[in-house]
Amino acid sequence: MRITVSCLGIDAGTAKAALELAGRVSGRLEGEKGKLVRDYFALKDGSLVLVLLTHDTAVGKGVEALAKEIASASKTKAPMAEIEFEERPGESITLASCAKAGEVQFNRIIYQIFSSPASTPGLALDPKMRGGFKFEIRDGSGDERTVLDVPAEAFDLYALIGFEGGYAVGKVYSATGEEAACASCPGSGILVSRGGKGFPGMEEVLAAFKQSNVKAKCAVFSVGNGILAEVKQSAGRDDSGMRRQALEEVKAKFRNRFIPNV
Repeated sequence: MRITVSCLGIDAGTAKAALELAGRVSGRLEGEKGKLVRDYFALKDGSLVLVLLTHDTAVGKGVEALAKEIASASKTKAPMAEIEFEERPGESITLASCAKAGEVQFNRIIYQIFSSPASTPGLALDPKMRGGFKFEIRDGSGDERTVLDVPAEAFDLYALIGFEGGYAVGKVYSATGEEAACASCPGSGILVSRGGKGFPGMEEVLAAFKQSNVKAKCAVFSVGNGILAEVKQSAGRDDSGMRRQALEEVKAKFRNRFIPNV
């Protein structure tokens, strides 16, 4: 089944106002459940209300109008992130938000998640991630965009997004073109990232935020037939088997390049 996952970040101004707004938004979305919306979650992060919803891709225009209605309550420009994909067994979504993250900080976090094996061991261990990712980069005006391949263009990518250059990560795709993540950072930053085989896991997303020293709110959801279920965050996963397998594959690949040390 092909679904779309959308996330809005609505700035209510104060934490108290956010609590009230989260209730109103939940009531509005409950009325659309089973119609425009398959499922939804409303989370509070300080003065920010995060609205995560799933819907059939075919009803995109109706959901867009609904999102604009909800976002009209925001005191600042509301960030919105959206990814579309064919749902797989074991599908999961990690939602992360940074109320105070600047554009460069947020870019660097996304770079860590999808470009750095030190932060995301799966880039080296998971055969489905070894092909790397494609970064869609947008200029400050939003009028132009380009796509860079990682790891081949990793240094060029960092030159564009790692400094005050006016460029931001819009979407991230797998090497085969599947949508992996979407980010938005007009003030507050939000990131929606797919999990499961072939994509960074929850622990790897969290690790990148922790390394950045940016305070972030993260939540993980399983997705089945478009229905969301919040997943408790775990301490980590046992990837020792993947590590051994990856090491053996790389040793075999480069065996002929080792020469006697005389």
